[in-house]
Amino acid sequence: MKNTLETLEKIQRVKTPPFLFTRIEARIKAINEEVFSFKTIAGFAFTVLLLLFLNITTLKVTNNTTQAKTSEIELVIQSFELNKNNQLYYD
Repeated sequence: MKNTLETLEKIQRVKTPPFLFTRIEARIKAINEEVFSFKTIAGFAFTVLLLLFLNITTLKVTNNTTQAKTSEIELVIQSFELNKNNQLYYD
């Protein structure tokens, strides 16, 4: 244990060039400060709005066709005088 500590005491401190820490900080800030151009942001916003519009339109069309199919099914049930009850056994 003492031998290990003695070898650690022999290690000399490395001299760093001046302003090294400042340069490292500047590089870190440059990496973190990626700025998107207006075209990129506008394109992204346009894409999101377009997808939202298409989703809403699809939901409306699907809802209308579902209601039309339901009314057609109701007409068939009424015309054949079918029972809407799916119970197999009656008490």
